[in-house]
Amino acid sequence: MSKSPMSDKALFNAANVIRSYGFSDQSSMIDLLYRVVMTKKALSGKDDDCDTVYRTMQEVSATLPRFPGDADLFFT
Repeated sequence: MSKSPMSDKALFNAANVIRSYGFSDQSSMIDLLYRVVMTKKALSGKDDDCDTVYRTMQEVSATLPRFPGDADLFFT
């Protein structure tokens, strides 16, 4: 992830991508973004495969409800 802040356009694009996968309500979008941020932090810049990313997400979000998708969806 880049150190520079995301532009408004990039944020809106990210929100649209999240919505396109069925995460339309505010609560589910926040949940997903939290998982992404915590997973990225745990991986600390490593370029990992889909399964490693998914396992890491499951570890860092173990206190949250189960992620409603599979490894490919989360990785995307």
